[in-house]
Amino acid sequence: MLDRLRRLLALRRTRGEDYPEESRIPYTGRTHAGVFVTPDRALQNAVVWACHRFLTQQVAQLPARVLRVEADRSRPGRTRQIRVPTHPVEWVLAWRTNAEWGPFQFRETMLGWALLWGNGYAEIERDMAGRVVALWPIHPSRVEVRRDLATGRLFYEVDNGTLGKVELDPMDVFHLRGFGDDVVGLSVVE
Repeated sequence: MLDRLRRLLALRRTRGEDYPEESRIPYTGRTHAGVFVTPDRALQNAVVWACHRFLTQQVAQLPARVLRVEADRSRPGRTRQIRVPTHPVEWVLAWRTNAEWGPFQFRETMLGWALLWGNGYAEIERDMAGRVVALWPIHPSRVEVRRDLATGRLFYEVDNGTLGKVELDPMDVFHLRGFGDDVVGLSVVE
């Protein structure tokens, strides 16, 4: 009952397709051999699959904790990190990412997307008080990072298919960037 009430009061703006298309990848890069290589096709290679699976599963096992930085009284000028187990984000990261995903699956998926696509995205769902209650993964093929040319403000444009596009503020997006020196990571496959 409490979970239903929490879902009713939560503020989530993106929705995944109920029946996503089989071909969801817009990138169609052709190699010199004439073969189209996409992130999903790359995973069909046994070596890529094994490396991807090994990395994502090993990292997903690591604990995700919320830490607070404070001054170290015993050593002036230094700081120390203290774990905050009662923080609401700790519960989302360590116990239940959302109603459908566990934390292991979430971390494995986000890292996998960051490795293959260069970026992993999730919408941060908040309750009416602004507290984080869930993280909802958004496939990287649906997200475009944009900048308003007039103000310089960064925002995320998410394609919800037949429901249209939605703009999300950076404070409402968990963005795991892969390697790169810009606001988005570089896709290894591209």
